[in-house]
Amino acid sequence: MEKLIKVLFLLFLINPQIINSRKMRASLQIGDDCKIPNQKSTRGICIKRQDCADYEELFNVTDLGVERLSFVLRLNCGFDKESWKSLVCCPKPGNTYKKPDLDVDLESAIVREPEKNETQETNVDLDNRFGEGNGLMPKRKCGMQAFDDRIVGGELCEIDEFPWAALLLYESKSSNLTLNACGGALIHSRYVLTAGHCVKGETIEKAVTLKYARMGEYDLTTDKDCIQYEDEENLDCAPPPVDYEINEIIPHPSYDPKNPSKHHDLALLRLKETVKYNEFAVPICLPTKEFSKGLVPGYVQTVCGWGKTDYFRSKYGSKLVQSPIKLKVSLPYVDKVNCTKKYFDGGIKLSPSQICAGGQKAKDSCSGDSGSPLMYFDNKKFQWVLTGIVSFGQKRCGTEGYPAVYVNVTNYLPWIEHTISARGDDEEVTLSFT
Repeated sequence: MEKLIKVLFLLFLINPQIINSRKMRASLQIGDDCKIPNQKSTRGICIKRQDCADYEELFNVTDLGVERLSFVLRLNCGFDKESWKSLVCCPKPGNTYKKPDLDVDLESAIVREPEKNETQETNVDLDNRFGEGNGLMPKRKCGMQAFDDRIVGGELCEIDEFPWAALLLYESKSSNLTLNACGGALIHSRYVLTAGHCVKGETIEKAVTLKYARMGEYDLTTDKDCIQYEDEENLDCAPPPVDYEINEIIPHPSYDPKNPSKHHDLALLRLKETVKYNEFAVPICLPTKEFSKGLVPGYVQTVCGWGKTDYFRSKYGSKLVQSPIKLKVSLPYVDKVNCTKKYFDGGIKLSPSQICAGGQKAKDSCSGDSGSPLMYFDNKKFQWVLTGIVSFGQKRCGTEGYPAVYVNVTNYLPWIEHTISARGDDEEVTLSFT
């Protein structure tokens, strides 16, 4: 079992509707004392990940296993906003990490029963879809996830984080293989929003057929996804992911796969069956029409997906390999003028319907993240809001000074509304506008 994990960051959500027994940990600063899991009498120091040799060694394996993954999740202690580096609890000089052991039988672990998310409501006034609040659904229903033992600066996605993240599954036309090459975002009980180049283009059309959108996935290499948290005897296990058959692929009518600038790189996927909402499958909120006007350089947004990583260089050299575990990264908004100039020099002309984010070294959305959501956390409403869809970037992702390009979802709200309404799906009102 090979697990390729890239250390990434996000701002976490506290959901007032779904509360479990774990307590929220405090976010520490560089140099603060911290508690090392499974070592009650030994204190550590909260420092940048790359400055902790023991942590780097802990990660320098390809088989993390439940016990090691659980241990790594608990080592997270904060985030340094100045350097955009995550912080970990590192052993002080003369000490080291004890080998993380799992004291619970994985085979007998109890799978968490999904809690019902009462979001699928009907008979809502459709004329108010883009009125005040932009909502077909009652507020505080979309973009919410379970409260968990999380802090700012988390390294790995938890099992139930970003429950709107979809994994697209393709069937090879030359074999019986099932491939995953793109992501998407659930915005409606019957619709996933993704990138146009994930569904349309010569390579796609010749080689594969898009078949399913998978909800509730975490680790592609395991049949049962489990994590053991500190001070808990039992494992926290997610129910099996669900594959929803796609019965209609709707690329934006103006998307041209031959255009290197990838204007209108957007598509809707209509599912054959309605997604059953629970804490592992929830739609993300769509933005208001005015959202883009408030974007300023440095505005923090988050990307999640099953992207490529070069973290385990000792085994794979510089080769990028797609991670089987859901990743996350926090990226700053980049001024459109500067971003446009960067790409214009390479012959690419960006349009108003595209936005840029990222540009930090080794922190970006990579090719495996195509179609995945760019989002921000609204700390007033306690909701995550979809702002962009991963479109393209530098061939060598994570190149310093070169942000990635995203579809600006705000510009396509009328098209999304019209496309869904034209198919009669607004009768079952589950659209998730904030």
